[in-house]
Amino acid sequence: SKDAASSIRSKISTINDILAANKKKISAINNSLYKSQKQNKELKKFVENLESRIKEQEEQIQVLTAELEKKNIKIDELTKNVENLQNTAKEKDKQLMAVEDEKHTAYFAIGTKKELRAKNLIDKRGGFIGLGTADVLANNADFSVLTKIDTRNTQEIPLTGEKIKIVTAHPTSSYSLEGDEKRPTSIRITNPDLFWKASKCLVIMVD
Repeated sequence: SKDAASSIRSKISTINDILAANKKKISAINNSLYKSQKQNKELKKFVENLESRIKEQEEQIQVLTAELEKKNIKIDELTKNVENLQNTAKEKDKQLMAVEDEKHTAYFAIGTKKELRAKNLIDKRGGFIGLGTADVLANNADFSVLTKIDTRNTQEIPLTGEKIKIVTAHPTSSYSLEGDEKRPTSIRITNPDLFWKASKCLVIMVD
């Protein structure tokens, strides 16, 4: 961590200060001994002790510097790992958002029978020899011609035309037709989860 690296640097700085101070002391003592030309055993011992301390301190600095470099490597590795995790998290977040968006994606089309057939959105199905057939969503319907919506923020879809027929399957309890009974102006989705449960495609035929 930055605190750990800062602590090590602080220690190295302190030791360097002590080292510099000790070197000054040794230099001063050596000069004094040189000038006096005396072999003072106490001073000589003192100098040797100082030199020994300096050597120890130099070794400490080497250890701490190596430790700091090691810490820096770990910090760099940690930073890279964190960045990788962040990138992975962002990518996962994008994927989850895409899945969530897809989950709430639906389509709708409104048009006359002729228009819907021209777009290959509806087929005739059921019945016998043309009798009792019903208009249903085509198996190979091209969704690219439909209007794409987000079901989380689409609660109402405007309608035009007098006769309204909902081709796709949606529970009547999940929506209401707004406006005049004979000429609805919109379809209001009151229960989105239920409305889009059976089909993510809403096809409305108008006359």
